[in-house]
Amino acid sequence: IRNREIAYRLVAMSSSGQLIGFSVDSSQQLKLVWKSEQALAHATACRIVLNKSKQIGVSETDEDVHFTPLSLAENIKNFAESVKGVVDFTKNWGLSLYHTFDDKMGRVLTEGISVLKPPTDQKSKHQVSGISVVLTKGGQLFGLSLSDGSIKWKSSWFLNTKIGANGHIAKLFEARKPGLFSPRMVVLMTLEHEIQVIWFDPLNGELIRKESSKIDLLDSFLLPTTDTHFVHFLGVLDTSNKLHIFHPDGHQKSFVPEFYHFLVRDDQTIVGLYAKGGSEVTMNSHWSFVLPAGESIAAMAVRRPFMKTSSATRVTGSRTLLHKYLNPHLVAIATTKPRVADETESVSLYLMDSISGRILHQSVHPGCRGNVNIVIADNDVVMTLWNSDARQYELVSIELFEDRLADALLDVVFGTMRVPTGIYNHTHYSSFTRRLPEIISKQYFFAKPITSLAVTETGAGISSKQILVGLESNQIYALDRKFINPRQPEGTPTPEQQEEFLVPYNKVIPFNTMNIVTYNNTVPGLKLIVTEAGLFESESHMIAVGIDILFVPLAPSGAFDQLSDDFNRIALVLALLILFAGVLITAALARRKELQKKWK
Repeated sequence: IRNREIAYRLVAMSSSGQLIGFSVDSSQQLKLVWKSEQALAHATACRIVLNKSKQIGVSETDEDVHFTPLSLAENIKNFAESVKGVVDFTKNWGLSLYHTFDDKMGRVLTEGISVLKPPTDQKSKHQVSGISVVLTKGGQLFGLSLSDGSIKWKSSWFLNTKIGANGHIAKLFEARKPGLFSPRMVVLMTLEHEIQVIWFDPLNGELIRKESSKIDLLDSFLLPTTDTHFVHFLGVLDTSNKLHIFHPDGHQKSFVPEFYHFLVRDDQTIVGLYAKGGSEVTMNSHWSFVLPAGESIAAMAVRRPFMKTSSATRVTGSRTLLHKYLNPHLVAIATTKPRVADETESVSLYLMDSISGRILHQSVHPGCRGNVNIVIADNDVVMTLWNSDARQYELVSIELFEDRLADALLDVVFGTMRVPTGIYNHTHYSSFTRRLPEIISKQYFFAKPITSLAVTETGAGISSKQILVGLESNQIYALDRKFINPRQPEGTPTPEQQEEFLVPYNKVIPFNTMNIVTYNNTVPGLKLIVTEAGLFESESHMIAVGIDILFVPLAPSGAFDQLSDDFNRIALVLALLILFAGVLITAALARRKELQKKWK
């Protein structure tokens, strides 16, 4: 109350996630006081896109990929940029000679993303160049810089759309990885009896194409085939099982090759679909899997399509080979069953081939219930759940290998000189004829409550993979695979097992606070962990999404392909100068000796 007039403040939130402050006086006049952009607190999807190289001399307008010669002006511009890069590198290197490398771990708070600077013995030795694409609940897209966290671009293509009762952002797809061409992404929004598809460039937020279609959406996915510029087509399946195909150029693919796809119809039914191929594609049901009565799907994981594996085998201490079961169509499904009458509650795990619908492995964990998370990395499957009987969080680690028994029987029948017939000796395989894998599994207890799981990813898969565990404290813990290796010996390791660095089996996973990759920072409401391979093999980038968004560069196996911060650069330069001077002096002495020899 001021001067006997009643006035108050009003705070409202828009559909885009923006907080707006109003003041209202006694005459009920509304006045805008302040605005605050809070859309990023409602992020639903996130992708990391690195700016790997500049696309010079590549044309995307023609039907075939070709390289065009650069003009003189473009060559001069590229040369000037190269010289500037050398000058900047020399300046930064010179400054680093006079500065210590004991800078404290800090967090740069910006309006977009929080960038964590780890201690110097763990951080990358160069600035990360890339964009984090964030899709919010209100339909906004943000491009956040990975170097300083600032908002590089933002778009609100869906804000003027009248969303129906069931309207929501469905999926965010990465249609083309950065490399020879600039990356391409597509976002799809589901409306009432309608969909909207938007293609854009994630590096600058440029809109490429926006189109709408009257489709009752059932599922959407990227087709396995690409165009001549390596852009994946987007497939949209309607309720009548008819496939609609979208492309950033607007034309639809005239012929679709045969392919398989699976979808979850409800909490208890999974269906495998098959497209025979052609111009008018209708996907037919190929197989169906119905869960037992009382079970419902709690979590599901598939193998990431772009994840690299450095080796298809594992050499044991006894010099034998274990061939990894690397099935790109592996699906892990976790189901929960509540307590009913005399039956105890339980969690079941199904490993399934999505092409044939075969169950590769099934396990039941009695006395366990919700909070289930699953992740697949190479031939490993990791699942976390709550054990009600032990009142602890339980972690199940599974490793899949090719069946060795069948090959051993063939060795006995045909001798050791036979031609190998294992599936790993072929350039291709079939999900319908492939043998069931050999399963090795162990269970562990984890000391902290778990909310989410992810796995690190590198360019060639050479670096060891770490399991990123989202904790209830809104921090992220990097779990080394050696502590959850299901091949751990029960007792004292043999000399062969020690050669593999297998540690003795311990049911309780040791918790080391030094492995918390977010350090003393927290991400309130942590709900999503996104990883992406870096430019170097030792690098893996991670983004934690919650109310806040936190970017952390990781090095799972250490920065083995980069110079450390304490590397003696002065000694290296002096050694090069001495060698160069030695070469000059030796050459002069050799010429002098040769001249004296000719005068004799």
